[in-house]
Amino acid sequence: MRNVFTRMQTGGSLNGATLYRNDSYTIKVVVTEENQTLPTFRFIAKEIKQGADSTPLIIKSGSDFTTTISIGGNQVVSEFQLSPNDTTGFLGRKQIIYDIERTMNGTVSTIEQGSFTVIPDIAI
Repeated sequence: MRNVFTRMQTGGSLNGATLYRNDSYTIKVVVTEENQTLPTFRFIAKEIKQGADSTPLIIKSGSDFTTTISIGGNQVVSEFQLSPNDTTGFLGRKQIIYDIERTMNGTVSTIEQGSFTVIPDIAI
């Protein structure tokens, strides 16, 4: 399986990125694997210092994703939005851990895990 996770604005990876609080971002997920049928995705983000078992700060799932599947099911492209409302309550600099899961035929797989930083936007 080959996965690509990018921010549409820059084409850069989400993992290791620095994002501005209250800005909008389109996150693109591309999964290349044979015979993908009706996959769904979920994005979960938590503050690193609170730990992996803490309450998520951001969850995206179901209709939050726009998904297209290539003919033959070998490539799935799915996008979701991080909106200003997702980060408006973040005070100061926040280190975020995240993962993206794919569910297909009842099987859940973590296809990406990483971290990014949200920093204040002085134009608030």
